Amino acid sequence: MREIAGNKNIIIASSLSKRDNIKSLYSFPPVLSLRKTLLMKMGIGKRNYVIPSLFETFIEALLLGGSEREEYNARTADILVRPYFKGFKTFSLNSEADENKLIEIGYEEITKAIDQYYKSKI
Repeated sequence: MREIAGNKNIIIASSLSKRDNIKSLYSFPPVLSLRKTLLMKMGIGKRNYVIPSLFETFIEALLLGGSEREEYNARTADILVRPYFKGFKTFSLNSEADENKLIEIGYEEITKAIDQYYKSKI
């Protein structure tokens, strides 16, 4: 990024990955047959295990591939914003209020980061 923007410009980057915030504890069975899996998913069998959603796992795996580039951009940025999005899912918002809350969080974080950047330059 620095090679594109040059040394005289300020680079602002945001880190939106949730990998630092993931603290889910899953409980996987040693062996789970297809029959037991189907019964468990239908709510008939015992549900002693905590298994992540397949869709969420797939999306998180796709997003993880971009983490190396994200880390590089974060190292070269003058201002780095890492908003905390606890309570929001990766691929779904429940309402327009959620969208507005995300915008509000992002705005507050970038405002604080810019203020801190200019205070550190004084």
